Amino acid sequence: MTMSKTYEKKPSVVACELDGGSVLLDLDTSRYFGLNTVGLVVWEHLSMPQTIGQLCKIVETTFDVSEDICRPDLEQLMAQLLERKLVTSQVGSAV
Repeated sequence: MTMSKTYEKKPSVVACELDGGSVLLDLDTSRYFGLNTVGLVVWEHLSMPQTIGQLCKIVETTFDVSEDICRPDLEQLMAQLLERKLVTSQVGSAV
């Protein structure tokens, strides 16, 4: 059994789509965070808990990129979203 970290967007964060991306607004802090098109696709899938692996499969399929390309970028994005408290994370067990 391995441990798996999941990410989920905070209910107090809303997204507004703009040309070429979107802006997240944390209603608790009134702080903004910009996302590009790939970031927006990831954000839309964070309504439910998702692992980096699950998100990577979505990005691979949507944008026709390899895991080698998308995984490091996703890890960086999720770290930024966590640092800004726009998402929550939990560590659980997976088979």
